[in-house]
Amino acid sequence: MADPAVLGKAPDVPKQPAAPPTPFDFSGPSQDGRPATCTGAWNPIPDTKPDGGSDGGQGAQGGDGIPGLSGDNGNILSIAVSEFLDGVTVLLPGGQGGQGADGAVGGRGQDGGQGGSGRDCEDDADGGKGGKGGTGGRGGDGGKGGNGGHLIIAYHTPIKASDLKFQILGSRGRGGDPGNGGAGGPGGLGGQRGGTGARREGGQTGDPGAINPSHGPDGDKDADYVLYEIK
Repeated sequence: MADPAVLGKAPDVPKQPAAPPTPFDFSGPSQDGRPATCTGAWNPIPDTKPDGGSDGGQGAQGGDGIPGLSGDNGNILSIAVSEFLDGVTVLLPGGQGGQGADGAVGGRGQDGGQGGSGRDCEDDADGGKGGKGGTGGRGGDGGKGGNGGHLIIAYHTPIKASDLKFQILGSRGRGGDPGNGGAGGPGGLGGQRGGTGARREGGQTGDPGAINPSHGPDGDKDADYVLYEIK
């Protein structure tokens, strides 16, 4: 027959915090190119060619995730005995730390500016390239694990402490998992040629957030106990 056991419920793992919000987009596209200046065929002053649109800026980096919540300590169990204990096992595990928040998605790259119009005297200028998306945020650190539980046994005389045959188990809680790095933001659109023509190539997707390989720290101690004699 197996030894009797008292099972303390392991605390629930804390809920993962929400990722930071995605950064705001640019308020508008990059600067448009200046159109051509047409002086006319009769004018000895040459025409001025249009300028290309400016390239879009890179999106803002996503915010880093916050650390996960600390795990709860194991249960405190208090019992009073008036007879022998023989082979009882008590389990009071500590709670696991919570997962760190995911990093925020990177911001969207800025759209390229429109190319200047040739105004029928010069070729239209190309639009600017779309800006690269912002880098995603780093995942948050995992939360610290909780301590193992605490057992309190009060026993009545003539029972002695040596008459209490029990085992307490309950490891400290494991540190929480790290959050995931945020995805890179989308690239901006390329600017249009001459303001109405084909678009220039769009920006690249931003790089993902840095990988955080470390878990949170484990709890400080395993489950323990204390005995009180009642005379």
